[in-house]
Amino acid sequence: MALIKCPECEHMVSSQADNCPECGMPLRYIACPICGSKRLYSATEGYSGLKGAAGFLTFGAVGLLVGTHGSKDVRITCKDCGNHFPLSKVKKVDMTLSSTSESNTKYKQLINEKKLLDAIKLYKEDHNCSLSEAKEAIDAMRDIPKENNSGCAVIIIFFLAITSFTFLLFS
Repeated sequence: MALIKCPECEHMVSSQADNCPECGMPLRYIACPICGSKRLYSATEGYSGLKGAAGFLTFGAVGLLVGTHGSKDVRITCKDCGNHFPLSKVKKVDMTLSSTSESNTKYKQLINEKKLLDAIKLYKEDHNCSLSEAKEAIDAMRDIPKENNSGCAVIIIFFLAITSFTFLLFS
């Protein structure tokens, strides 16, 4: 665990703290990827009548189930700029990374020397976090985006099932 300076009041704070105990400044938060605002609203998508109607016209009564595809997806709306984006696109801001410029210099020096494992190990020791959290933080410093699984396998399996059913029906 390392001590860092709060960006607001410059009070020494634990790098694992979510807020500064002196001034209450949040050190970790999520923000809009377009304008950087912290004022976000989240909601689930719900059943899509348009998808259901298209599925009904294409596949009959079973096609109504197509409207449920993506119904559990979370959609974030920025209250300042009105931008809509999925949860995977939200910008995660960690003030503890930007406020420790001397340790960031050490991490970036190790990254430039292609000593990624040493940088991850040092970050893990400094911030007393898990190995995966340390890797994510170092990847963020290298500007490597996180992997995103979109869930298209359901659609592919659905169309493969329809194709094989149609093939069996007409052969």
